[in-house]
Amino acid sequence: MKENNKPILFFDGHCNLCNGFIDFLVRKDRNRKVLIASLQGKTAQEKLPPEAIEKLASVVYLDSSNQLHFKSSAIFRVAWQVGGWLHIITPFRILPRFFTNWIYDFVALTRYSFFGRRDSCRIPTEEERLHFLD
Repeated sequence: MKENNKPILFFDGHCNLCNGFIDFLVRKDRNRKVLIASLQGKTAQEKLPPEAIEKLASVVYLDSSNQLHFKSSAIFRVAWQVGGWLHIITPFRILPRFFTNWIYDFVALTRYSFFGRRDSCRIPTEEERLHFLD
C-alpha cells in the first residue's frame, strides 16, 4: 500500500491519554499500517473538515478510501487495521453505536482531569517519525 493511501489516525496531541494510546499504537504497528497525525497539525487542516478539528473531542480515522470515522468507530477501525491482540476489542463493534460512543464521550470529557494535558504536541522520536505525518 502506498504511503498516501494508508489510513491516518488523527489524535489530540495535547492529551496525555491520547499520547499514551499513540505510544502503544506505534509499538504494535510495526508494519506502519496506519499513519498518525495530530488534530492540531498541518495534515489535519489539509485533510479534515473544520468541524472535525474544532473541539478536539474525538479521534478521527481517515480510511484508505478517504471516509472519515469518529469516536468509537475510529478506535474499532484502528484496532482491526493494526491487528494482533488489538482484535480483542473488535467484537464490541456489535454493540449499538450510541452506547459505545457514550462511553467514548465520557472518557473524552474527563480525559484531561484524569490523565492531564500537555502544553504542546508531542515530538516523535527518530524511530517514531516513520509513523507520523507531522
